This record gives sequence, structure tokens and C-alpha cells, in this order.
Amino acid sequence: MTHIDKGPFAGLSYSFAVSETAGLSASAAYGIFDGQIGAGWGETRGFSYALAWSDAYRGDMAYFVRLKLTNYRFELDNSSDYVERRFAVLSAGITF
Repeated sequence: MTHIDKGPFAGLSYSFAVSETAGLSASAAYGIFDGQIGAGWGETRGFSYALAWSDAYRGDMAYFVRLKLTNYRFELDNSSDYVERRFAVLSAGITF
């Protein structure tokens, strides 16, 4: 089943240095979207939050670890039916 959301979101992000090479950042966003699940149209609203850590690895390389939590609620038009989507994404990588 296809689920599509289109629309604006607004958020804030803050980053700061923990040491000479390491950094911590946090972000939060809220979105209001026109949504569609299958043939049903409605509205999706929700939040996402993220926390990330980065630091030097070797030479010009650095690594990062990021956790993003998302919670959206889709409500069908002209109905009390809804779908909640909650998920977490953990990502890590090396940049050079």
C-alpha cells in the first residue's frame, strides 16, 4: 500500500563543540502534510527528533552516529480512522 505525504515542516537545530574535534547536535521538527494512503486522502501531522555525535577518526576522516525518532499521525478525511507511524533510525558513517 502506498503512503505519500506532501507539505511543509519547520524545525530547529543546535550544534556545539564538545572538544576540539567532537561535536553534538540535536534537532526537532514538526510537519503538517497532505497525505494519501491507498485511495484515501487525509492530513498527516507529526514530530521528528534527532541526536547526533561526530568526532575525528584518523587524519582527515571523521565518524558520526545519529539517532532519529519520528512520530506521525495520518487522519483520513471525513472519518475518525487514523494511522500512526512511529519509527527510529540509527545511522553511522565515516566521512573523508
